[in-house]
Amino acid sequence: MIFLVDAPIPKTPLFTTGDIIAICAIALSTLIIIIQSRGKTIQDIKDGIDRIEKFLILQFGAETAGIFMTNHSPTSLTASGVNLLNESGGKKLIDENLDFFIAELHNTLSKTAPDAENNAFEVIFKNSDNKNFKGIKDFIYNHSVYEGSQINLTAIVKISSIYLRDKYFEKYPDILQSSASS
Repeated sequence: MIFLVDAPIPKTPLFTTGDIIAICAIALSTLIIIIQSRGKTIQDIKDGIDRIEKFLILQFGAETAGIFMTNHSPTSLTASGVNLLNESGGKKLIDENLDFFIAELHNTLSKTAPDAENNAFEVIFKNSDNKNFKGIKDFIYNHSVYEGSQINLTAIVKISSIYLRDKYFEKYPDILQSSASS
């Protein structure tokens, strides 16, 4: 709790830089001990935050994808979705960086078709700060409404992830076949 006191501020600092560093180190050590004593590691907390973030992104992406994808499994792009994929630069981004995205998706160890679909979204989204996304971001800035529907980066990443998923299945058809036979 912080209390504000109406008193003059001393001309000399109460703590030196070394004091502040020592206090922060003690506070951080104490925080780590508290977290670990509750059976949670910092990695557990980070993983929980990542799961919440992924859920929110997927929920928001599902709403914004709208008329661009089918609502049944397996998800596919509608004619409007294919147009948006092409015009936004999503297809070009995937095609020009296909080896990178396929390798990243393969590293997620997707064992089923639904895993590959969800992980394709995550792989593209986590790289969306890359300079290669400038064209897509410019497109969104200039076309926030496309064929009557609001679009944003999440929607284009979702649409692009369906395209990446299909490219991944071309390279690793066994994943698609194992999901079809189960």
